[in-house]
Amino acid sequence: MNEWDRLRRQAERYKQDFPAGTRILLLRMGSDPDPVEDNTRGTVIHVDDIGTVHCKFDNGRQLGIVPGEDSLLSFSVEGDAVVIRREQVCRNCTDGKEEAFEDFFDRLSIEAQRRLVTRLVRRVLRNQGGVGYAGR
Repeated sequence: MNEWDRLRRQAERYKQDFPAGTRILLLRMGSDPDPVEDNTRGTVIHVDDIGTVHCKFDNGRQLGIVPGEDSLLSFSVEGDAVVIRREQVCRNCTDGKEEAFEDFFDRLSIEAQRRLVTRLVRRVLRNQGGVGYAGR
């Protein structure tokens, strides 16, 4: 397989792994001169033909995540579970490694754990129309 075929197949795999609407958490940007902050959430807009994952981030920025440079998590909520899939879009990483939520959570700082639990509780209350949701 030549380099062109390898890159084309990689782009097709990213298109399957990151369909429009996929929620992501950008863990780290590589060498971008004006990077999106680490640990920023966003939504995939599309993946282009060279495999760049274009996202609109919750902080209002819109930028492509570049294979070989950036690291991210994609996640979804399925019933009562949060499914996390770690995607390290880089040359020296294992792509598509499944990670248990507990393992991901345990790696966070205490402050990050507190913020995540607060956000999850608010989301559950909002989705269930629960009492006590302050709408923030």
